[in-house]
Amino acid sequence: DLDDFKEINDAHGHDAGDAALVEMAAALRATFRGTDVIGRLGGDEFVVLATACPAHEALGMRARLEHALARRTTRGTPPGVVLATSAGVALDEAPAHAGSGDLETLMRVADAALYADKRARK
Repeated sequence: DLDDFKEINDAHGHDAGDAALVEMAAALRATFRGTDVIGRLGGDEFVVLATACPAHEALGMRARLEHALARRTTRGTPPGVVLATSAGVALDEAPAHAGSGDLETLMRVADAALYADKRARK
């Protein structure tokens, strides 16, 4: 979730909001591996399916994403706009042969973690 996206649009216009989304997508591509699946759910929400990713590595991706986003803040965004993200992580740690959690459950867990992160960051 791109933090303060509505405020970027309201204060600087939709072109600035679009530029922020482009920079967010670029930061995601710089953070995750070619085997991971990155998608935009809509608005300012993105999702990443990090395949074959150990738990300790998945949790470290948040710091790498923030670093990548900070480097991109000055590209294509209005002066004074700082890009930031809130994130939720859901881990599917079941062995593949045992039957893992379904995507809907993982998305629900990640969404709840995202909003907890957003509240904690405010």
